[in-house]
Amino acid sequence: GEGGRYDMGLEVHIDPNPKEKDEEGPLKTKYMEYTVYTRARNGSLSRSEVVAYRRFSDFDWLHQRLRQVYHGILLPPLPQKRARGNHDPDFVRERIHALTRYITHLARHPRLIGSFELEVMLCASHGTGRGLQAAKSIMPAAGQVGGLEEAVSRISESGQDVTERYSTDYGSTDAEADSRSPSPNSSTGSGGGGAGGG
Repeated sequence: GEGGRYDMGLEVHIDPNPKEKDEEGPLKTKYMEYTVYTRARNGSLSRSEVVAYRRFSDFDWLHQRLRQVYHGILLPPLPQKRARGNHDPDFVRERIHALTRYITHLARHPRLIGSFELEVMLCASHGTGRGLQAAKSIMPAAGQVGGLEEAVSRISESGQDVTERYSTDYGSTDAEADSRSPSPNSSTGSGGGGAGGG
């Protein structure tokens, strides 16, 4: 699209038609699931395009995490949470526009392009959000920059195990997990991210 070409960084696009999903658990509340497409400029990702499925709370987590870790970086505003009417088509259209502006700003920021947080948000495995949850759980506390390298290497080493474990726990067959897992000799550690999805 217009203005979507940068010399560095990532090009991010959110599908204008999010899916309404049912929350797991007894309450059966609904949420919107956004399909986020990320394309690398200058080969900064291991695949040419990565697809991830995210909900608003994931963007909120990213925003809070970046505020904790990257002091001094002026972050763009995240769209407001809204308790009611957040499935209204006009609201959804506005929110997608705002989320696209938000994530595009981050993906063009020289200090954030290589950040573990942004990569996890845009690339963590298979788009189901399970890989994102796994990555969140092993992230170092804010300010522990030394711990960041350790967390990255742990994800690199265990990325395949985490991916296969989550795939198995949540109903995929081992064959599916194998076909979607990163190859063992992959040096990037950015996880699988097949473009499938129902």
